[in-house]
Amino acid sequence: MFHPTVKGTYYEIGHTYGASLYKHGFRVPEQSPEKLDFGRKSEKEVERVFPEILREVHGFAGACHASYENLLGLLLGVGTFKVEPKCSVFAASHGSDILFGRNYDFCYSFKKYTEGYLTCPEDGYWSIGHSDIFVGREDGVNEKGLAIAMTGIREKVVEPGINFPIATRYVLDKCADVEEGLKFLSHASFSTTSNYLLADKEGNMVVVEASPNLIRVRKPENRENFIVCTNHFLHPEMQESEDVKLRPTDSIERYTTRSNNITERWT
Repeated sequence: MFHPTVKGTYYEIGHTYGASLYKHGFRVPEQSPEKLDFGRKSEKEVERVFPEILREVHGFAGACHASYENLLGLLLGVGTFKVEPKCSVFAASHGSDILFGRNYDFCYSFKKYTEGYLTCPEDGYWSIGHSDIFVGREDGVNEKGLAIAMTGIREKVVEPGINFPIATRYVLDKCADVEEGLKFLSHASFSTTSNYLLADKEGNMVVVEASPNLIRVRKPENRENFIVCTNHFLHPEMQESEDVKLRPTDSIERYTTRSNNITERWT
């Protein structure tokens, strides 16, 4: 795993890290016409909710001697065609202690490409986060004590919009607590179907269940001091947004196991 530190303006972050990767042999692969079209259509929503990140994309593309449109098609297409998701995330509070944990289960072949970033934007909060895509993040915690992680859901539809790496990066860069993160995620238009678990230093925690057509929020039930998400939706209104036939067979088992373990040890 690489551990880059990226800092400065958004353009500088993109350009500096893009130049480093280009020096070590990275080249932006050519994208299909379908992905280029998807990137162009999705750009409108990214411009609306997180225009700064597009400056980072411009900087990265320039440093890699690649076209902005080609890189955008690559980045905004992430998550639209998933391998079988196997992630598990939880948050739990016990007195003044807040525990946040996640398992990012992905192809072993990607191990050498994963990165643990220290991200220091001039116009945002500093954070530590992880990713296998150089602009977005899959999880992290920022300087305000807000943590976020996502899990993939098998979707029925894919629409142009923001995907999970961009959404997660926004929350880390721009949100100070669960309330601010929830406000952003609840008003975004998503291309992908995902869970987002957020927890802050005050012990607030939620799961945002998001799809291109619908967004709903889960909170801890029955005065529980924890919340869990794996690779399926739980909110009753989100059931029609998930392709249950393609749900990982162990998603419910992982959810139940983690919930029971937390109940036994932290309540």
